[in-house]
Amino acid sequence: KLAIIACVRKMVVILNSMVRDGVMWDKNHANN
Repeated sequence: KLAIIACVRKMVVILNSMVRDGVMWDKNHANN
């Protein structure tokens, strides 16, 4: 259970960082 919680927290942090930057999404859309 602890491992699952840790993974979820990591995903949340990554999603938050991506939303804040916004650059990652733009680059992905441009490449695709």
